[in-house]
Amino acid sequence: MAAYRDKHSGPVCLWYSNTPQRMPELRDFLSHQELPLALFELFSWFEKYFIQCENFPPGKFPNKECVSQLIAEFVFNHPEGSHKRPNPLRELRLLEELCHSLKEMQHKEEDSEQSHHDRNQDMRHVLFEGLFGCNPKQLNKVDEYRLEVLGKLVSLAISIKSVSVLECAAIWIYNQGFSPVCTTLVSRLVEDYCTLVPGSLGVLGDLVQVCPQFTSQFLTAVMYVFNSNTDKGAAILPESLLELVTTWVTDSPLLCIEHITNRLPHVPSFYTPIKQQTHPDILYLSNRGPIAGLVHCCVIAPLLSAQNGAMESGNPLEEPSRGTKTGLMFSKLFLGVLQSMLYSQAELARLKYIRCPEMITTESIKRMVQNVSKLIKLKHLPLQSEEVQMALDRFAQAIQVALATGVIHSSRDKLVNICSGLPENRLLHLVLHHKDNGKIAPGAMLQVG
Repeated sequence: MAAYRDKHSGPVCLWYSNTPQRMPELRDFLSHQELPLALFELFSWFEKYFIQCENFPPGKFPNKECVSQLIAEFVFNHPEGSHKRPNPLRELRLLEELCHSLKEMQHKEEDSEQSHHDRNQDMRHVLFEGLFGCNPKQLNKVDEYRLEVLGKLVSLAISIKSVSVLECAAIWIYNQGFSPVCTTLVSRLVEDYCTLVPGSLGVLGDLVQVCPQFTSQFLTAVMYVFNSNTDKGAAILPESLLELVTTWVTDSPLLCIEHITNRLPHVPSFYTPIKQQTHPDILYLSNRGPIAGLVHCCVIAPLLSAQNGAMESGNPLEEPSRGTKTGLMFSKLFLGVLQSMLYSQAELARLKYIRCPEMITTESIKRMVQNVSKLIKLKHLPLQSEEVQMALDRFAQAIQVALATGVIHSSRDKLVNICSGLPENRLLHLVLHHKDNGKIAPGAMLQVG
């Protein structure tokens, strides 16, 4: 092997203009290596390559096509034109090597001086994006397999508590926003841990302590996935996932501002064109943290659990949604969300924030209002039914606390206009027309539906 290595003509600088001409030589060299050695060589080349890319304009990657081919062929074992699935044993070894390599890079960061620490850390994140980023509008066979490997890698990282992988995955989710590839990853993780092996939820329960950055991004994306499926009737959280989220929020209320207190970097995409990298809808909302999604989820929960054509409050129902185990769990989650806003206000004040960053946007409120109206109409619910009024009570309580803590920056006049199409609700009317700058009498809203 050493003799073959000696024939390898000089250092590999993938940013050099002669790289396309050297591709046959590079392919021949890598094809003679065992998987661990091949990945070691590749990661070494890629690390130097992405460092050099800092000297180019943002989003400019020299010899991008060559680098993409090396990744597809020697990392994911998908040569151009190949339609065969890689060997399962090779896939397992790939996952092990990826975990090992990212952990080694993390150790290198920890051992380096502070002046080099941030740069080394950025290289780990850029390399991860280079391996698993893709253009969601143009998925090919390699991209589909790449996402499949990513799902297995993150699932493995959760089970073995690999912080180095989870931090990279958090930044990947953050930079992807609510793109289809991101929601696909999140849906697969939910299926793995909440559907296929629900007994493994204890592992997810430790995520807040293991990697709060990943937990925050995962929670934000989960809320988006379920809240965006109301027209399909699939927005209600599975009971196991609901219990997990409730535990996270109630036990770690500051998790909801992790995206503020521990900001993640923006990593230029190696695959997505610059003009497609910052979709104003998905990226803007995804960078606001999980508060808006959690409120949305709790508000529409009574409507989703209501039976079609439910009779008005006061008439016999099979079982009020407030009394079911799931209903009680949503009440506990909602109380945790309100308390999280209050804790977040105090924590941000301690950190000398002049104003609380906006976490529930005008667009988020519009989505809630639209989904509430849609579900009422879809299920033919009487406007004064228990489920409708409970949903509106929660919406009003969340708006009030959000105004009082600065989580919402919209004016009351704007909120009145947005909520004008909702059914009549006494508490919502009081909140929207209150004139005391968001303050209400202590204890006025302690009862949470």
